[in-house]
Amino acid sequence: MDWFQVEVPTTGILEIAVTSVADDLRLNLEIYQIIDNVLTLIADDRGTAGQGSDRFSNAVVDPGTYLVVVEIEWGVDYNEDTYSFCSSFSPNALELNQIYEEAAPIALDTCFEDNIYGDNHVYTVSHDVDWFALEVPVDNYDLQIAVTSVPDNLRLNLEVYQLIDNVLTLIADDGGTAGQGDNRFVSAIVDAGTYLILVGIEWGEDYNKDTYNFCLGYTDIDEHSLSHQISVFPNPNNGQCKVRFLTENNDLKILGVSIFDHLGRENTRLRKDTFGSNEVSLNMQNSARGIYLIKIRTNQGVVTKKILVQ
Repeated sequence: MDWFQVEVPTTGILEIAVTSVADDLRLNLEIYQIIDNVLTLIADDRGTAGQGSDRFSNAVVDPGTYLVVVEIEWGVDYNEDTYSFCSSFSPNALELNQIYEEAAPIALDTCFEDNIYGDNHVYTVSHDVDWFALEVPVDNYDLQIAVTSVPDNLRLNLEVYQLIDNVLTLIADDGGTAGQGDNRFVSAIVDAGTYLILVGIEWGEDYNKDTYNFCLGYTDIDEHSLSHQISVFPNPNNGQCKVRFLTENNDLKILGVSIFDHLGRENTRLRKDTFGSNEVSLNMQNSARGIYLIKIRTNQGVVTKKILVQ
């Protein structure tokens, strides 16, 4: 077997290729790192090789020393034929953002190109996913996120989370299952705080090298906005609360109310014929304590409010 050592200078994607493999050999390719004095598998060639098959491996990595092994999986141990070994590295300032605790910081009102490509067996989900962390400075931001130019052979998932009482809580998502190559969009009214954004593969090749475009924008909502004209009180509450207008806008009417739990599952939906046009009473006393999202449909738009049931 052959061991090689690779020094990685910054965060990014390490790629290894073993080609021109002899027809009477099956080779194995793996990438390791020494973590806490333990030789730890980072990435491999993902499956059993065929005779003469080229082998490839890639990993999203931090700076450090990585060890690569090429060995005979099947064949003559003392075969004198050669193989070709190539190593390359692509810096990526957003990696390694495999889990939300390591989310890559991004700025408001920004666009960039990224991809979901790479392996890392240190994590529960070994194929690459992208987490981003966003700081919202003030209350009442209309946050808008777009993932576009999605490769035709992928279905991507886009979600926004927040840590509430140390629980990763879903705030908004892209509203359903994507089709292949579909762009994904999220819009949510948010207050000041840290928000965690997930872009992941819902279906398709986990190691697709194609890129997607990520764009984030926002609008600072003023006191005359629709959100400021509607209140949910008391908040926090014991499961009973009301949705009420804070304005004399007689043209504004409530058309429907939906309640979602912290995982984005719909808890309750109220139709227009079950409440008056300007006030809605909500009874959630049979619901578990925690954070809920109230989506209020009006004849002038949709407002989302966050409540705490104690």
